[in-house]
Amino acid sequence: MKILHNLFLIFILVVLVTSQSTPIIGVVSQPSTSKLKRFGNQFIASSIVKWVSQSGAKVVPIKYDIKETDLIPLLDQMNGVVIPGGSLPVPSENKLEAYPLYQTVKTITQITIDKNKKGEHFPVFAISESMSMVLMAYEQTLQETIASQKIASGSQEDSNKNKEQMGGVLAASETFIYPISKWPLNKLSKKIVFEGGAPESKMFGGVSPLLITKLDEHKSWAHFYGKQSITTDNFYKMKSVWNDFNIMMTLPTNKKSKVVDPANNEPGDMDSNPNPAKKFPYNKISIVAAVEGNDVPILGTLWHPAHNAWEWGKKQSPVCREYECIKVTQVLASNFVQQARKHALQKSEHHLNLNSGSSQLQSIMEVKKFYTYKFDNSFFESYIFEVNPSWNKEDSTFLDFFMLLLSFLGLGTTMWLFFVGLKWMFQSKSNQTSGKLLKEI
Repeated sequence: MKILHNLFLIFILVVLVTSQSTPIIGVVSQPSTSKLKRFGNQFIASSIVKWVSQSGAKVVPIKYDIKETDLIPLLDQMNGVVIPGGSLPVPSENKLEAYPLYQTVKTITQITIDKNKKGEHFPVFAISESMSMVLMAYEQTLQETIASQKIASGSQEDSNKNKEQMGGVLAASETFIYPISKWPLNKLSKKIVFEGGAPESKMFGGVSPLLITKLDEHKSWAHFYGKQSITTDNFYKMKSVWNDFNIMMTLPTNKKSKVVDPANNEPGDMDSNPNPAKKFPYNKISIVAAVEGNDVPILGTLWHPAHNAWEWGKKQSPVCREYECIKVTQVLASNFVQQARKHALQKSEHHLNLNSGSSQLQSIMEVKKFYTYKFDNSFFESYIFEVNPSWNKEDSTFLDFFMLLLSFLGLGTTMWLFFVGLKWMFQSKSNQTSGKLLKEI
C-alpha cells in the first residue's frame, strides 16, 4: 500500500512538473513607428517572439496602452514579461505620467517588486530604451514608497504639507532624479566591456570565460540603435538602483566622470555613496549596456539580443552572426525562460489553457503578422495590433511597385519615372477629352 502511495505521489509530481515546464511570457507591444502606422497603431517584432519561443516559452501579447485594472489580473496568469525597445520615444521628466507605455512599464516593475517581496520569482527582461525606463520606474517606485512612508509616519499637519509640496504626485519627490540622457550610440565604440560578475550572473550563466574572451574580439557583436540611455554617473545617482542592481556590461566613452566616490575619501559632487561597500570604479563615463537585479529578478540589455539570430535588415548588417554571438543570444533567452519556469513551479495551481474561452490570455499566434521589411527595415516581420481597416494587401500593388523601384533605382530616378508617368496619364486623358469634343463637333 505504501508503495502505491509513493508511486501516486511521483505521478502527481511528474504531471505537475510537466504542466509547469512551459512558462507563459508576456511581451509588451510598442507604439508603431511612422513607417509601420500604415498597418496599425502598435506592434511586436517577430524576432522577439522567436527569441523567447526558442527556449520553450509560450508568448502572450500585452498592449502597451492597457489599463492598469486589466494589466494586473493579466500578469497574475503569466510567469514573466519581456519589454522590447528600439527607437522608442522616451518621455521627458515632466511627461512621464502622461505616457501610456511608461505607465505600463512602471506597473509591471511595481508588481515585480511586490511579488518578489512575497517570495514569488517573477522575472522581467527589458531591452534598449525599455531597460532605461524600467530602471527609472524602479527608482521612482521605491522613492515614492519612501516618501509615502515619511508622510504616514509624520503628523497630519506635516503630512498635508508634504502632499502640497509634492503636488499630490510622489514622483515629484526631491530625491527622484531623471536619469536618461541622449548619446549617439551608433557613433560610440562598440567595444563592450564585461564587468567582473558577468560570467557568474543569472543573465550570463552558462557563457564560458573563453566565449567571453572571443566576444571581445568582435567589435560589433551586439546591436545598438537609438540615442537614449543611462550613464554610469546617473546610475550611481539613483540610490535604490545603485544599491539593488549590478552592472553586467558597459559601453565606454572618452568623457571624464563627474562622480568621485566618497568611499575613497576624495571630494566629489556626490554627498554620500548609497552603498559604501560598493565602490564606484569608473574614471570615465560609460553607458550602462546590461544590468541584473541582486535579489529582484529584473534583467536588462541596452542592445538587442534577438537581432543576432532573427533580424537581417540593413540596420543589422554589421551584427555578428558567428557561433559565439549566436550562443550568447541563446543563453540569454534560455536563462530568462528558466527563471520563468521557477515562477511556474511556484504556482502549483497554475493550470492555464491558452485555447480556453474563459482565459483572458491571447496567444501571439492569434495576432496578425505582416512582412514589414520593405516599409521599415528595422524589422523583417511584425505582429500588428489594431490593424488599419484601410490596409489591404491587394490595394498596395502600386505602393509595393514604387518601393521596389526605390530600392533598386534610388530616389532621384524613381521620382523622375513617377512624374513622367503622371505626365503621360494627364496627356492621355487630355487626348481622350479632345477626341470626344471633335466627335461631338
